[in-house]
Parts: sequence; C-alpha cells; structure tokens
Amino acid sequence: MILFENGQLKNQKLNFKELKSKPEMVKSFFKGLSCLHSSTAKEILHQLINREITKEEFTKELTNLVKLTSIQQTFAYLTTGGNWAKAKEQFPKFTTRDYLQRYRHLSFKSIPEQFRKFCEHLKNRKDSINDSGMIKGKDGARLYSVNEDILHVDCDMVDDKCKSFNGFQLAVLDMPKDWTPEELKKFCITLHSMNMVKNVPFYNLVVLCSVEEMKDIMEVMSGSQLLVEKGYYYVKNTDPGSTVTMCNAVHGVLIGYWSVTGDVAMEQVNMPEKESHHNFWSCTADTKVRNDDGTVANETQKPIDLMEMLIETFSPEDAMVLDACSGTGSTAVAALQTGRDVFAIEKDADQYACLSSRILQTFSGEENQ
Repeated sequence: MILFENGQLKNQKLNFKELKSKPEMVKSFFKGLSCLHSSTAKEILHQLINREITKEEFTKELTNLVKLTSIQQTFAYLTTGGNWAKAKEQFPKFTTRDYLQRYRHLSFKSIPEQFRKFCEHLKNRKDSINDSGMIKGKDGARLYSVNEDILHVDCDMVDDKCKSFNGFQLAVLDMPKDWTPEELKKFCITLHSMNMVKNVPFYNLVVLCSVEEMKDIMEVMSGSQLLVEKGYYYVKNTDPGSTVTMCNAVHGVLIGYWSVTGDVAMEQVNMPEKESHHNFWSCTADTKVRNDDGTVANETQKPIDLMEMLIETFSPEDAMVLDACSGTGSTAVAALQTGRDVFAIEKDADQYACLSSRILQTFSGEENQ
C-alpha cells in the first residue's frame, strides 16, 4: 500500500499528489483482496511488490481471482457441502482454473441454473461409479441406450432412462440414407424441444453425410435456428484390397450451433487457443463390426478416432452426448472414451444388438471384434 501511495509500482502513472487528494483511491485499489484465500492474496501482492506486474495487470488479475473464488465456493457448496479441498480431490479435472473460468460470464449473486445443473451432473456421475450394473467409460462416463426410432423419442423417454438428464450439449447424427428433408427437420425440432424443456443455454448438432448431400442438409439445419458451418473428413483405409479415391474417401461434416444469445458461445467449441480452428479431419478406418453370421453389420460404420475428435472439439467435458442413429456404436464408444455421458438410440434390432455387444467388449477389457 505504501508503494502504491508513493507511486512506486511498475509503470504507475498516478502521482503522489493525486493520491493524497483522493485517499479513497488507495482503499478502492486493494478492494477484493479480503475475498481471496490468504495464500492467493499473498502471491498476487508479492508479484506487485516485486514489480513483476503493473498496477493495471494487478487490478485485472484481482478481478478475475475474486470471480474465480466465487465460482469455487459455489462449486464446493453444490458438490461437497462447502469443502473446497474435498471438491478438488473428488473432481480434479473440473476444479482447475482453466475449466471453471468458462463460467466467469455468469452472475454468481445467486446460483446460476446452468452452473447448478453442471454440479448436479458431476455429483450424480460420481454417485453412480459404484453401480456395477451400469456401463462406464473414462472418468465414470455413463452409457444409456434404447432400441427405438429417434423420431419417436421425447423428453419423458430420456428422463425415464436417465434420471439426471439435463439436456444434450452435443447431438451426433450419421445421416440415414433413407431420410427425407422432412425427417431431418423433425429430428432437429425433436432435439431442440428436448433441450428447451431442460433450459439448455447452448448445444451443437454434428451431421455426417456425403459431400453431395451437404447443400440440402445445410438448408434444413439453417432453417432450424442453427448457425451452420461446413467441414470435411478423410478416411484412410488400411485394407490392402480396397481402392481409395478422393471421391469415396472424403465425406461431409455439418456443424450446427445454437445458443440463447444467437451467437456461438465460448463453451461450444472446446479447442485450445493455441490451435487454429479448422474444418478438416483425417482418420483411419476401423475394422468393421460383424453379425453372428459374419456379415458386416453396418457398411457406413464411422471411425472411432474421428468421432473422438469431433466430440472433444464440439462438446464440454461434462457434456451429455446424443448418439441419434447409433448403428454399431462408434459415437457411443468415442463418447465414453473421452469421458462424456452418452445416450445412444438405434431402431434396427440387429445393429442395436451389435452396439450392445461392442460396448460390453470394449469396456470389459476384451478385444473388440
């Protein structure tokens, strides 16, 4: 405080006479330190005293730390009853500064509903880890699945299977070859309706299709209140007997964004700042899942590494992913392997059986066939 009053801080432009005439400025400058943990307050003051940061940098960092402290206290209250040390121990991935900063745009004068749902989701996931009857992936990620037509699914059906359902932050649709534009539109309406019931502030829809289908599908998505972006993926086929050309190896990806603000929210694209946003993915074809009689179960089976890249890019780590037309379950496997809960829906009974078998084999340590 003495250094500040004497105008001796790094790059300090406020002079001694101005501070003497306005003593409240000194008090205002350090306001907020009392909200911080003592070790945090000492650290930032140490940087200021040693002229490692400027007055302006101190003020900005102090504001960020005060907001972060409020978020941490709320997180601890909702997950452990107020014990921050216990919260960090139980949820190490979700208590880092980088992760909690994504909620800094919310007001914490009262508990934001979006943040309450996030904490409830984590707590419910933790409570289910010891449930031996549930398929679980990385970090306790959970699988829910139904043998049903996605166009007949509603919020009540999902609630019945998943008691902690708070909406889908990401939906993945491998575009069925027999769908008309009207059926795609109905799906978009179904997805939006379920998320509105759950007051989801934002979500993404990823549609995989042929390059030729992209224009028509994009029109339907754009007409369903989505901001749409085009992308492509290239599949490297490791089968020596196959012929790979640009025509049969490059496919389309359409990413639809929706948020309450009408803009793409910061949380909707989960990409490190150092990486540039891109719209082309390269992946390697997986061995095809086969039926009991040896025939290929799903000719359009997608590579798991592609689905992992898309899921990690377009959903937060605590997301619930909708695998709309699951087929043999590549998206479901990828979601579980990246730590996301997933709701897989497949209407074909044979493919649903393959999906179930594949999930059990993958997450019981057995080799996937």
